[in-house]
Amino acid sequence: MISLHVKYFIGIAWFLFSLAISCINDIIAKYIYANNLSSLEISFYRFLFGTISFLPVIIFYGLKSIKTSHIKLHFLRGILLSLAIFLWISGLQSSQVAIATTISFTIPIFVLILAPLILKESVSFVLWIVTFISMIGIYITISPHSKNLLLTHIYLLLQQYFLLHLTLLIKNILQKKKCFVCYFTLPYLQL
Repeated sequence: MISLHVKYFIGIAWFLFSLAISCINDIIAKYIYANNLSSLEISFYRFLFGTISFLPVIIFYGLKSIKTSHIKLHFLRGILLSLAIFLWISGLQSSQVAIATTISFTIPIFVLILAPLILKESVSFVLWIVTFISMIGIYITISPHSKNLLLTHIYLLLQQYFLLHLTLLIKNILQKKKCFVCYFTLPYLQL
């Protein structure tokens, strides 16, 4: 049996790996955009290669792994993810990768803010204080690099808004029934 410390180390390693892949993908998207591909085309290729990378899983587990009784929720999920990726790439084009990455870390903060309202979860006072401090930290990180809130930052924040709803939608789907395909949403955000 794997010890708790080893599980934590594995979790941290996967998190760092996903961060590295995410940053590499962002740099590639910025480079490709500089070579005259639009945000829409880059989004298309991200989804195309993401789908191709998912094919071995479907072949291994069979078509039952993607079968769902919540087709409308998954359709909504697809729309939210498509909008989020398009906005992310659009915002990334005229922003620094460091600022975009900082803004990408706001999704857990927004989930925490809306969890009591949408999911009826309780949030302690300490978590509210930490959330407020986190928002100040993000503002301090971003503000020296820009005189005012740029349209780019609005694109990136809108992307986080769509990802927030995507996260809440996935939690809703998983509470109703285990959904194998839902577990692959976060890796697709990195592709």
